[in-house]
Amino acid sequence: VVVFEAGMPVKREYRLYSIKSAKPGDDPASIKEVLKRRYSKAERFPDLLLIDGGVPQLNAAVDVLKELEVDVLVVSISKPDDVLHLPGKEPLVLPKNNEALKLLQRVRDEAHRFGITAQRRAAERKVIQTILQKVPGIGRKRLRNLLQVFPSLEEISKASVEELASVPGMNLEIARRLKASI
Repeated sequence: VVVFEAGMPVKREYRLYSIKSAKPGDDPASIKEVLKRRYSKAERFPDLLLIDGGVPQLNAAVDVLKELEVDVLVVSISKPDDVLHLPGKEPLVLPKNNEALKLLQRVRDEAHRFGITAQRRAAERKVIQTILQKVPGIGRKRLRNLLQVFPSLEEISKASVEELASVPGMNLEIARRLKASI
């Protein structure tokens, strides 16, 4: 979820949601889950909720908002032609140079960028964890402490043995083993 105010991103309001109940690839179910989690206890609501997708995704959002008794204008934008869908209306095709369309495209593209970046970071973190956990003496606790100080494998490899040993829970022996293994 990304948030824009006055046409600008408000990154402190961005949120990632791990989908718990929907099957992978079931966009409408995923949208329902996220909106329920986001708005069931919310006190503030957006002026406009933009959904990435077509009519099925839009309908999922509308259903949840009705269920939660949340009155928010909802619109979806579907690729490849950036057609806008509004509840109960015919699809709306705006000229490519329309400023409102450009803003909606920016919001959608920012949501994609944010989600993809988070997925890449999570994948990188799993790779780092796998590599580090092969070093004798590095368990979950040391791994967590290392990654808090050195968030990438590159940073760990650049660190000196002494810097690695200074991480809480680490010692010189394990730091030497780690340095030798990367």
